[in-house]
Amino acid sequence: MTDDDEAENRRKFAARLVTEHRRRINAQARKFRLDPQDWDDLAQTVYVRLTGVDPSTIRNPEAYLFVTTRNVLIEWAAQGTREGARIDIGDPFAAVEFRELSDTPDFGRMIDMEQLTCILHSVLGELRPKCRAVVALHFFHGMKCEEVAERLGFSIDSVKRYVKQALRHCRRRISRLHWTDADE
Repeated sequence: MTDDDEAENRRKFAARLVTEHRRRINAQARKFRLDPQDWDDLAQTVYVRLTGVDPSTIRNPEAYLFVTTRNVLIEWAAQGTREGARIDIGDPFAAVEFRELSDTPDFGRMIDMEQLTCILHSVLGELRPKCRAVVALHFFHGMKCEEVAERLGFSIDSVKRYVKQALRHCRRRISRLHWTDADE
């Protein structure tokens, strides 16, 4: 493969990734309070960064895109303002929130949790309806297994079995997505 072919491959990869996941890029921009008129600049900057990476070295392109977008936003926020990228640092709530978050050692982990939440939502959607109902009541509504059993008319053993099935399914599916620190 010639250098021109490789560069074209990188451009296509970056364009496809940014185009397919533009809504998620915009959602990240919104959370960082980036002015909507600057969202195109963000997408362009992410595209440029992606063209500098060999696509064959990326195990999870969506995770890589998410982390790249997050890094650009953090850099822009740290700079305060930037031509073409205006984060409203003057907003007292945004400034305090960002300062508190960025001073936290787990700031990057917290943002990664947002992506994990999206993945988890998708994985839970793969469960059978009864299992999904048990998971929703037990984990998201904080009900004890006994309460879930009573509410749904299941035995306590069935509720516990559904919880175990759901946890096993989630672990298996998430591990297949290569959700590891190596992806960052």
